[in-house]
Amino acid sequence: MAEKKLILLVEDDQAVSDMVREFLLQNGFEVERAMDGQEALEKISAKQDLIILDLGLPKVSGLEVLKRIKQDEFKSAKPIIVLTGKSDSNTIFDAMEAGSYDYLIKPVKLEELINTIKRATL
Repeated sequence: MAEKKLILLVEDDQAVSDMVREFLLQNGFEVERAMDGQEALEKISAKQDLIILDLGLPKVSGLEVLKRIKQDEFKSAKPIIVLTGKSDSNTIFDAMEAGSYDYLIKPVKLEELINTIKRATL
């Protein structure tokens, strides 16, 4: 049996975090959570297979978290899926330019999220 993939879910909205976490658990993933950008930077480790990152975070913005991860040679290969309510083309461009694997806009179809995760962790 394959080892469960570990996802770091970075989301400051408790209701969204709970919903996505529950869906990921039901689909066979393990989930760690961070509620703000600073906590995310402290929790990122080699054991996570993927990060789901909101951009509108307190303390340190999601875009700044993304940039810092991608500048770290030991963490930069980790796929990061941006999951955010920000849908303007400049923000999407900035996130993709900074190294996001994909960019999903809330509210997201949870099946789309799972398919994106599976593509990113093959």
